[in-house]
Amino acid sequence: MSAKSKLYSFFPSLLTDEQGNELEAIEQGLDRVTQGELSYRFPKGRTKEFRRLTDRLNTMLERLQDQLDEVSKQKNEQETILASMLEGVMAVDTEHKIILCNDAIGQLLSIDKTQVTGLKVSEVIKNAQLQRFITQVLEEENENEQELNLSASDNRIIQVYGCPIPRSDFESTAAVFVINDITRVRRLENVRKDFVANVSHELKTPITSIKGFVETLLNGSTHTEQDRTRFLEIILRHADRLNAIIEDLLILARLEDGDVKDRGELGLEEKSIHEVVQSAFELCEFKGKTKEIQFVEGKGTEISFPMNVSLFEQAISNLLENAVKYSNPGGIVEVSAESSNGTVTVHVKDNGVGIEEHHLKRLFERFYRVDKARSRDVGGTGLGLAIVKHIVQLHKGWISVDSTPGKGTTFSLHFSKV
Repeated sequence: MSAKSKLYSFFPSLLTDEQGNELEAIEQGLDRVTQGELSYRFPKGRTKEFRRLTDRLNTMLERLQDQLDEVSKQKNEQETILASMLEGVMAVDTEHKIILCNDAIGQLLSIDKTQVTGLKVSEVIKNAQLQRFITQVLEEENENEQELNLSASDNRIIQVYGCPIPRSDFESTAAVFVINDITRVRRLENVRKDFVANVSHELKTPITSIKGFVETLLNGSTHTEQDRTRFLEIILRHADRLNAIIEDLLILARLEDGDVKDRGELGLEEKSIHEVVQSAFELCEFKGKTKEIQFVEGKGTEISFPMNVSLFEQAISNLLENAVKYSNPGGIVEVSAESSNGTVTVHVKDNGVGIEEHHLKRLFERFYRVDKARSRDVGGTGLGLAIVKHIVQLHKGWISVDSTPGKGTTFSLHFSKV
């Protein structure tokens, strides 16, 4: 039965043929709207009553379309915000099913966010601690925060925050969880703690010695002139050590946070390696002579590249001093260079005591010592190689080391010529 026939059956005496046709057109239009065609607009009615009706229907459709456009806009904005967040965001309903997660959560938990919606947390997340935390927030309906190890294989640490959502507002959503990867932050905190502990230890040794010998001099009136001279020499040696540590710490602070934060501020100039090496030889000449160490300039030092001359000279000097300290009397220290594929490599090679392989990875850490007793005996601060590493990194380069115990060590500084 047609719409017109239906209407006639209800209002047989009220509808004219023209009115029946208009009502049938309105009914057909409503069918199109209910099927989702919100762009449809009703044709203007011929009579006053039908014009008023079609105008109101069209106004209603326009407002409904505006509201849907606004909802769609807000949804797109929310999805864009979630997608751009570094923090992982995940919503879980009362049945422990995932109803929403962003790109970051997929990367953190190694899951495909497009495949996990509707799945239970226990099916997606294999970390038992994180599962228990999610369950706790859902059951207790209280916000909570916790740090936990996400992966034993790479020691990743995450900070997870859970917040329940009132069910009266969101019937299907029970809680939202925000996850941050704080592995790097915790590692930096540990580095800072180790650094403070190491600095305290390194400063305490000379200070204790200075204090002890000063007290001895003040209280010992029976000491001979020879004893007093020996005590003062010890005090001077430890004072020099304190001064060296402080100077190296200031250099590191300047390299990391001071005037030379990036390559653009270095004040680079094209300079040959030969000029810098000769200057470094002169600076280290006295220390070399005390152990009869011979400085040799090898092949390739005529190569030039963009460098900060004073910093590069300091890096070479630090490596030369390091080589002198750990070489046997009469040893040889050679500086050479080579250029290949746009990279300049400077080698500082000695034939000293060498370094065991398990020490090489930590060699450039502040205050790391291969042989603590020997390092202090030869006057090292434990900061020289850390300074070299930072200087090379400021030049956008990298440093490598090759060593064989008993045969010597070669430090290689790699720089781009561009």
